[in-house]
Amino acid sequence: MSFLLQCSLRQRPFRQRPLNLFFAFSLSFIFLFSFVVGLQPLFIHGANAAEQKDTKSDNKSNNYNEAETLVFGLSHMDNVNFGQTVKYNFERKGVFGDDFKDAIELIVSKGEGKNNKSVAFNFFTGKHSRPYPAFGFVDSNPLLTLYFNKDAWDISRKIKAKGTANYLRNRIVNAIGKVKKIGKTVCKYNGVDHPAEVISFEPYKGDESSHHLVHYALTKYELTLAKGIPGGLCKIKSVVPQHVGGVPDHIRQKIKKAGMIQLAEETELVTSLKDVKKPLLVEVLTFDSVRQTGVAKSD
Repeated sequence: MSFLLQCSLRQRPFRQRPLNLFFAFSLSFIFLFSFVVGLQPLFIHGANAAEQKDTKSDNKSNNYNEAETLVFGLSHMDNVNFGQTVKYNFERKGVFGDDFKDAIELIVSKGEGKNNKSVAFNFFTGKHSRPYPAFGFVDSNPLLTLYFNKDAWDISRKIKAKGTANYLRNRIVNAIGKVKKIGKTVCKYNGVDHPAEVISFEPYKGDESSHHLVHYALTKYELTLAKGIPGGLCKIKSVVPQHVGGVPDHIRQKIKKAGMIQLAEETELVTSLKDVKKPLLVEVLTFDSVRQTGVAKSD
């Protein structure tokens, strides 16, 4: 039996605090993942898709908005079969000189118990590779968790403040819960246009401590989800725009004194840029294909 675990997001920035967990209604999954390199377990809340036939009424009674239900409460992996591998292409480009293209693969196999799915990952290659362990009992698309963790971990390595990764992840979950407008588009797969929903949000906007993130405080996300796409995820796009007027001198000096070498180099570069309309960083993850790479295990 699985239960809903929801994080209390009333954390003070950059400090680790116990998570307040409480039980709610029965649902279809728990995302509990012990992150490598000293990260604390990440708890992502979800909803039971089978009990949400009437989305509006369910969201009202369960306090979930439409965006939360689309991201955390649907069975995205229902249309992926045992033995299939879902591939996503990734591209990073910006002004910091660390551009690269790579891919992420979700390798689906039969988990323990009847009809349960397990997912292993090829998360980038070479020096960019991330050694994430397999997820068992998967219902929702686990990449919606791991991708945001990637961003949180990348930024936290530059900020070098205790608890930064937890703070960033929690701000992302909070921001999804505050989305009021869902956009509409289509995603093409097998020559067919599939209806899709677009969820846009800025997780650090208006936060009292977002100035500690310097240029990353302006990060914008755009999720495109489509039920007709294997795995339900069509695209994730993140954009870091430029600060108007660059990074203030007193902020740059504080970063240098704190020993944040990589972040200090970035802020100096940002301040020297002449094309103020050009984004500092753009990352795009897009669905590529699904293929049969294995067979289902027999019970």
